[in-house]
Amino acid sequence: MDIKAGRQPLEVRPLDRDYSGSTFEDRYLADADVSRSFFNGVNLSNCAICSCKLNNTEFSESVIKLTEFSDCDLGGSDFVDSLFEEATFRGCSFEKGEWRGSTFRNCRFINCDFDHTTVTICLFVGCEFDGDSLSSAEHRAFYFNVFSRCAFGRPASEPHFSSRNFGVPVSGQAALVPSGGRISIEQLCLLRNVDKLRVIDVIGVAEALCESLAEGVQRRTSTLSFFAKIVRVLTDERRISATSLIYLEGVLARLGRSIDDQDLFAATLGAIVEIRSAIFSVATEAASDSSDQEGPVDHITIRFSETYARRQANSLRDALAEIGGAEGALSTESVKHGSTIIELASTNIISLGAILVSLNFALRQATITVKRFDDLRNQLKKRRGRAAPKKTRKRRATKPNKLPAVIQSEAALPQITPVRDAVRRHGRTLVELDEPAMINIDVRVSTEHVQRR
Repeated sequence: MDIKAGRQPLEVRPLDRDYSGSTFEDRYLADADVSRSFFNGVNLSNCAICSCKLNNTEFSESVIKLTEFSDCDLGGSDFVDSLFEEATFRGCSFEKGEWRGSTFRNCRFINCDFDHTTVTICLFVGCEFDGDSLSSAEHRAFYFNVFSRCAFGRPASEPHFSSRNFGVPVSGQAALVPSGGRISIEQLCLLRNVDKLRVIDVIGVAEALCESLAEGVQRRTSTLSFFAKIVRVLTDERRISATSLIYLEGVLARLGRSIDDQDLFAATLGAIVEIRSAIFSVATEAASDSSDQEGPVDHITIRFSETYARRQANSLRDALAEIGGAEGALSTESVKHGSTIIELASTNIISLGAILVSLNFALRQATITVKRFDDLRNQLKKRRGRAAPKKTRKRRATKPNKLPAVIQSEAALPQITPVRDAVRRHGRTLVELDEPAMINIDVRVSTEHVQRR
């Protein structure tokens, strides 16, 4: 790689060594000593830094994009509250550095050294770690980090590392959860790392964590920040539904109301804001996914691999109808056990768009297939003599402002109100049912309905 191609040299400042607040685009730096420098609040874009001494350097609140660090000494350097996007670290040493609260998106770590580097409360999304980099990271100072859709050169093998970092595949099948015991956040990490995590486990950890913080058993408020990042990633990966997020928000809100410690209250409030931000993303996604979906629902079949009782199936039935604005529109035809199959019939007053919104709020992990919807279109096309359909101007949906939605979600997101009501009525049962499912929806239209159209 020619680091000079299309780039200008980055000027070295040997006197004050302070680059804070600067923006550097299309720059290169090679064989330079810029150790003990300040890059706080710096913006680096499309830069190349090769064979440089950057030890004991501060990168706080920085934004670094499309930049490659190769064969650099970053030992003792701080990456705090910074954002790295599509950055590559090749043959770099981070020994005895401190990384805290930073986000790494689509970054690569190749033959890097994390020996005695403190890395905590960081988020890694779509990143790549080769085997050597992962080996050097498996120590006790690398903890409370969340990984999503990352690639690793090998599974993690160090037990302490794999039980304190979320989203790292592990080798072997260790004993995960004591029978009948409460789940700790370490066990939550292990469950995720062997791909056995259930949403009800997430709620159980939240309840246990809030109880221990409220009773003063522990005062490690960073655990709340770690937990909030876990929930955010599960939301982005479509592995938790709005009903569970609202239930979770209630658990954290009860903790906030019960404590006097200001530091703990601030940490709890931060976690609640993160949860509400996740609710906002699901709510706006549900609105867009349901657009232009017409026709009354006739029949719904829901297949779970888990076993549920009829009372749980009835709670789900009622919640789906309530969220869809058609209370009483669904009836339970049958509940078959083993792996559970729930068959629901509709009174034809709940629309496909409404039921899709309901399913997105309550069963976001589900795979949904709409049957006979194409047949409906063919019927309409035939009735109209194959005339070209008239184009109607769609009203552009206005995305609600995120800030008021996070501060007071009921006022800014009215579509959430029936979801909150459903959670108040059915509570933990909806969390128990927040599992992967296969859903078939039949949409039938009578001749009379087709003629009216």
